[in-house]
Amino acid sequence: MKYRADIDGLRAIAVLAVVAGHAGALSGGFVGVDVFFVISGYLITGILLGEMERGEYSLIRFYERRIRRLFPALFVMIAIVAAAAYLLFLPEDLVTFGQSAIATAFYVSNILFWSQANYFDVTADQKPLLHTWSLAVEEQFYVLFPLFMAMCFFLGGKRRGLLQIGVALALLASFALSVWGVAHKPTAAFYWLPYRAWELMCGAVLSVGLAPRALPAWARQAAAALGLAGIVASATLLTRTTPFPGLAAAPACVGAALLLYTGEHETWVRRLLSWRPLVFVGMISYSLYLWHWPALLFARYVVITPLDAWQTAAAIAVAFVLAIASWRWLERPFRIRPAPGTARRAYLGAAAAMAATAALGALIWHYDDVPWRVSPAVQSLAQARLSADPMQMQCHLVFERRAEAPCQRGAAGARPTVLLVGDSHADAIAQAFFETAAAHGVSGVQITDAGWAPVLGFQKQDERAKSDYNIAMTTRTLAAHPEIRTIALVIDWDREAQQFHYVDGRGRDVGRAQAISDGLAALIDKYPDRRFFLFAPTPQAPDFGGHPAARALLYHRAFAPAQSRANFEAEQVAPVRAIIARLAALPNVTIEDPTPYLCDTSSCPGIADGQLLYRDGDHLSLTGARRLAPLYASELR
Repeated sequence: MKYRADIDGLRAIAVLAVVAGHAGALSGGFVGVDVFFVISGYLITGILLGEMERGEYSLIRFYERRIRRLFPALFVMIAIVAAAAYLLFLPEDLVTFGQSAIATAFYVSNILFWSQANYFDVTADQKPLLHTWSLAVEEQFYVLFPLFMAMCFFLGGKRRGLLQIGVALALLASFALSVWGVAHKPTAAFYWLPYRAWELMCGAVLSVGLAPRALPAWARQAAAALGLAGIVASATLLTRTTPFPGLAAAPACVGAALLLYTGEHETWVRRLLSWRPLVFVGMISYSLYLWHWPALLFARYVVITPLDAWQTAAAIAVAFVLAIASWRWLERPFRIRPAPGTARRAYLGAAAAMAATAALGALIWHYDDVPWRVSPAVQSLAQARLSADPMQMQCHLVFERRAEAPCQRGAAGARPTVLLVGDSHADAIAQAFFETAAAHGVSGVQITDAGWAPVLGFQKQDERAKSDYNIAMTTRTLAAHPEIRTIALVIDWDREAQQFHYVDGRGRDVGRAQAISDGLAALIDKYPDRRFFLFAPTPQAPDFGGHPAARALLYHRAFAPAQSRANFEAEQVAPVRAIIARLAALPNVTIEDPTPYLCDTSSCPGIADGQLLYRDGDHLSLTGARRLAPLYASELR
């Protein structure tokens, strides 16, 4: 295909959006990945189709080009990141890195990260290869799509008709699957190729000739402007809570396709995208994509507290320097095919790089890190994010265990008179709660599950079975134990009311705040003869918990994390104040506020008297939970 500077300009828009998104400056910057998918579909299809029509089609040559284009920069990045991880990471994070290195070596990291995407997964800022999921999706496409093209082309008598039909049907089928997946399998829809293939097909439809051959000049200008607007609007208006990809990805993908289509002719957008600084960024976009995430991640890991603007800018500047070096000394030299026999060397080199990377990852994983790197004190703090409750495996995760009856705790031999219900925040206080219950001669039951709020009439969109099971357990328990007069309800208000997605009984999307407000009200109304105690939000901060404290000790740094009281009130309390006020107005509801036990008038510390008050950024530790004993006692009298 003929080189087009505007395509490099479009690559620049895509990678800058991703970098800005990961730096926290652009809420929907993740759509840059979708733009990359469209570009890849367009270019790969055009190149392969041209070779087919000229009788030069060769999978060996195609994959050789992919190896020379992708492998050198990727595997050098992994090697350098591995060295940095060895020097800087806590043991558990190094083990996770070893797993991801193996998956990345074989381009299946999207599947690994999908399998890890659960409530107890480590945060994104502890996975330096997380961004390689998109490379895995593309490589899986590169394996399958050339075969699909060849089959359609040759079965169609070396004409485009059957290929066009095949591409169009694949696009429609994948798009329909993506829309369905966002509602029913959102994590798989994000990471798996079948749900993402339509984005690459948006580019492919142009290359196989399904778009009109020509448009009037005014229509090209309008289409180009519309395409750019679709990308810009998506990058600025979408957020991390937007159900994605599905319909939400369409404006950016269609926008990218429009820019590729109209860029074959002169438009003002093509002139903009052909601006030399943008073109240069587009030329280094692959290496910049590879390096931007590790640069930001290691900066955040070492700094511990959230990066300020200067620190973020410095990390991005380092990423640009590394990207330019990678492009100059790795990408460019290896993309040139100097002599016969290169294909054999490329394949052997690729096999060696994959084997070496996988062996390194397996070594780290097999030996469970190398614990002598860090002191026992550091390891102990790092493990503090795990619950200290010896009953957690018996009492929490009700749906996963398929428990037939709830866990009874508290005073031995007493009939249960209290129910503790909610998500992992309820489980975080469970040990302290039932210690207090036992001290008052009270017994109770625990029904808690990860990311689950006991709402009636609504379900988390990707966990309907869990919602149904746990609600059934709750209603069955209350029916079987009329002596239970007190229900303590604890949830993570931030996630439940501002992040998770809910559907009603008919599977229709509903607002988060509506689902929590109406669903909890329905539960409370269902049991007017029971007393409900709802816990107001507890402070949260990214540098709370054992993991940041362990890093601080590892780096020999003083550490006293705290969230300002004003920020806590503004960011965590204010968004759910109306919901809590509505529930507090119900006659059988009391709101318990843990803030006075965890904060002073100006700040909410993460460590007090040398003890961690939180296991991680939002779950109380046993020490922190025990601070709320007066609240529990007031419920149990």
